[in-house]
Amino acid sequence: MGLSDLIVENVRSARLIRSLARSDFRTRYVGSYYGLLWEVLQPLSLIFLFWFVFEFALGFTTVGGYPFALWLIIGLIPWFFFSDAWSTATNALIQYSFLVKKMVFKVEILPTVKILSSLMTSVIFHVILVVFLLIYGEGARLSSLAIVYYLLCTFVLAWGLSMLTSSIVVFFKDMRQLLTIILQFGIYLTPILWPQSYIPEEFHWFITLNPMAYVVDGYRSAILGGLTFDPFATGVFWATTMIIVIVGSIVFQKLRPHLADVL
Repeated sequence: MGLSDLIVENVRSARLIRSLARSDFRTRYVGSYYGLLWEVLQPLSLIFLFWFVFEFALGFTTVGGYPFALWLIIGLIPWFFFSDAWSTATNALIQYSFLVKKMVFKVEILPTVKILSSLMTSVIFHVILVVFLLIYGEGARLSSLAIVYYLLCTFVLAWGLSMLTSSIVVFFKDMRQLLTIILQFGIYLTPILWPQSYIPEEFHWFITLNPMAYVVDGYRSAILGGLTFDPFATGVFWATTMIIVIVGSIVFQKLRPHLADVL
């Protein structure tokens, strides 16, 4: 089964994926009376912590003429989706091991299920973002529709990474701890908390190699205006992402025959 077969199988199973994602979204908060509220409060507390430290302690008040708090929130929204999607999809095969053991079940759809479930949670944060935009007096822009494209970019990137890590974690349990460290470093290595202009020009190539830098910058440009098409950055993003997708799918297919035995 090649990459094209994996994609076709996910497309064919779209109805099942949606059903499982809705079920996953609901069960995610079962057993906790304030389950969904906690899911929202945790990232919000992180937003306010960063806002307090960078604006009041370090003196970041505006970036590009926009309030730092708003600029920060817009950058964090896609990161929250990405980090939640990648981390939960990594555990997809372990969480649904009872399905993996069924020989007739298409296990390759499970990472997609978890990513779609994370996207449902992300919708809530986008609603919160709209509230903040209204508070700061930022009106709707036609360019904001471009966030659909950047959500797709994030979805594909998270899918490629999770195809890799979800299969590896079955055999190497420490992958979960390693992923936590990667995401902790990632938020600081991506221009989310700091403007890219603060980095010397000669190091901008390093930022360009970070796929999420492309997404975060695109989000801000789409929502705050000034959206432009950068063919070089776009090419680098999709080239990097497709390499990740190809490697992830190859590793997944190599390990797939042994998943049920280990789980």
